[in-house]
Amino acid sequence: MGLTFERICMAHVQQIKQALRIDAISTLVYSWRSKTSTPAVQIDIVIERADNIVNICEVKYSQGEYALDKEEYNKICRRSNAFCSETGLRHTPWLTMITTEGLIRGKYTEMIQSQVKLDDLFAI
Repeated sequence: MGLTFERICMAHVQQIKQALRIDAISTLVYSWRSKTSTPAVQIDIVIERADNIVNICEVKYSQGEYALDKEEYNKICRRSNAFCSETGLRHTPWLTMITTEGLIRGKYTEMIQSQVKLDDLFAI
């Protein structure tokens, strides 16, 4: 189900941008996979913005609210660091979570700059 949710998100990038309130900013949107890091890392969705910010989007499917724990937060940080290092991109990275029902409030959710929920993908 996780891969299906990632595909739905990629098909609704415009709605994601609207939810993030960046739909008026010129962007490049893509997925990224490291060519050098061990273990291999990937970023589900990268939104490279003309305002020199890059949204590093982690897509997580869950039946309810997603609990972001220390281990998963550290994985997201490693992916973001590998991306910035390998690409040489000078944009400011913003960690963005795209989930089905949002995040359970906790210690590591405060480290996430922005969130998008499944309902945002189908908002009119």
